[in-house]
Amino acid sequence: PGRPHIAQVLITKGYFPDTDAAFAAALRADGPYHVPHYAPRLLRALEIITNAGGVAILAHPATGARSGAVDHTVPVAEIIAAYSRYVEAGLAGLEIDHRENTDDGKAVLRSVASELGLIVTGSSDYHGDRKGNRLGENTTSEEHYEAILSRATGAAPISVSCGVADESGRGRAGHPCHSGRERGAFSLGQSLSVAAPRRAFPSEG
Repeated sequence: PGRPHIAQVLITKGYFPDTDAAFAAALRADGPYHVPHYAPRLLRALEIITNAGGVAILAHPATGARSGAVDHTVPVAEIIAAYSRYVEAGLAGLEIDHRENTDDGKAVLRSVASELGLIVTGSSDYHGDRKGNRLGENTTSEEHYEAILSRATGAAPISVSCGVADESGRGRAGHPCHSGRERGAFSLGQSLSVAAPRRAFPSEG
């Protein structure tokens, strides 16, 4: 269980009206109840994902105060230089269309993606009705979804919505669950998105 599950309990017991309120108070990362846990640094995470055949997409990195690996308040040239280091380590793209990225942050990220030739993704980050995020409010374009598939060297992804996919990972022809607007990379925690690779599981041969 993680913070979203704890938030649901707090909401049920009447301590907070919704998930956003719980995360802003008792469950905030710098709050008195926060217990740190191990998470790999970005460079290490990029190494793990790319070595496994995945495609690493940095999730909503320009959220303002909570932005992590790169300082987005410095001049754009410096931001691009900072991201270049991660691109060299295997970063393939940026999740730009996400409600937690600021408007200014989105503009900066688009400049970075254009300059460095990065994949651009979007996500609703939907975790249920108790949070304000609406399912499908941001999506990944067909073009950039195909770019993720072309870079992955592991297994074809399976649709999260209905689990139907052909050998290419593009879905059975005519199946309603597989319009381009419903596709996207799988998310890994709050930091990266990754197309799950078969080579990550040695037992499969």
